[in-house]
Amino acid sequence: MQRDLRRILGLFFLLVSFLVLRFAAATACVLLPLLTVLDEYEVANVVVTARLVSIEKTKEPDPMHFDIRSATMVVQKVFKGKLKVQDAISFAQGNGIDCLWEFDEKMIGREYLLYLNSPDEASNLWYLGQGRSSEVSDAANDLLYLNNLDKVRGKTRVSGTLDDDFPVAGRNIRIIGKNKTFQTPTDEHGVYEVYDLPPGKYVITPGMPYGWIIDRDESFPTVSERPMHSKLYKAFTLRPKRHAVIDFAFKIDNVVEGHVYDQNGRPLANAGIVLKPEKDNSGESSDFIDKKGRFRFESVSAGRYNLIVHQEKPGSRPLTSVSYYDPQKSNLLTTLTVNLKHGESLRGLKIFVPTTAGSSTR
Repeated sequence: MQRDLRRILGLFFLLVSFLVLRFAAATACVLLPLLTVLDEYEVANVVVTARLVSIEKTKEPDPMHFDIRSATMVVQKVFKGKLKVQDAISFAQGNGIDCLWEFDEKMIGREYLLYLNSPDEASNLWYLGQGRSSEVSDAANDLLYLNNLDKVRGKTRVSGTLDDDFPVAGRNIRIIGKNKTFQTPTDEHGVYEVYDLPPGKYVITPGMPYGWIIDRDESFPTVSERPMHSKLYKAFTLRPKRHAVIDFAFKIDNVVEGHVYDQNGRPLANAGIVLKPEKDNSGESSDFIDKKGRFRFESVSAGRYNLIVHQEKPGSRPLTSVSYYDPQKSNLLTTLTVNLKHGESLRGLKIFVPTTAGSSTR
């Protein structure tokens, strides 16, 4: 029964992958939840590491494919399939909407972990789409399993990677089940793994420094995850003899928010506001003040900032949510300086735009 279920699961994911690749040219590429390492291994008929050695340009200009026809890699190690070390395989170039990888000359010399399905006999090009394929430097979780496949085959496995927004080595991972809590540290790559946990439903929480929370917008979900909205936990289901992969990304837990008013105390609508660091412009961000005069910035690093309220000059393009303050294109209405500590929020700010330059808050 279990073997039949695996076979059905494999056929399902093969069908989905085929449909995405087949019809993506007519529709935008649809991102699917990531498979686990085990699922991806079972679905693929070739799993290898390979080094990119050359890029083939198109004979005629082809802007849609960045003037690239294909990329060639040389196999370095084989985990599954009939390819051999030093075999050369060439990949079709993507165009940004067909789910295929887009190659360029900067990638030459880099090594990749690839989960592949062999091309049709009529084609000499392989196709590399969305999934767990990645540069080897980003594949530590997968390689931990693949390099020990014979020893751990058939065991349950819970694993994942912590994004390196802060030092992630040695972080304590707690996996909480119905009757028992399991703990394991992350390695030097921010990767954790636990084998032989009983099947069932779990929540999992990583050790995070003060002022950080889970960033669900940047942490791409896997098929293992269950819906949960906690800032500190994720939830997943572990099936018998299967894997669960739970990755984490993080963000600073704070906001800077408030209202902007004109000199008469009425909400100032449809203007722009920029949160600009006093020393480092790389952390600059922009927001669009809504009809009620509201603005909001999230996950702001500690430091001193200028809140710059501005409007587009007459005759210029309409202000958008990504319109940064440009003295050549915007009128400066007022500026407010704020000092933010790590993990601290500034709420309820009231910024008044006076008739003359300057600013005031309440």
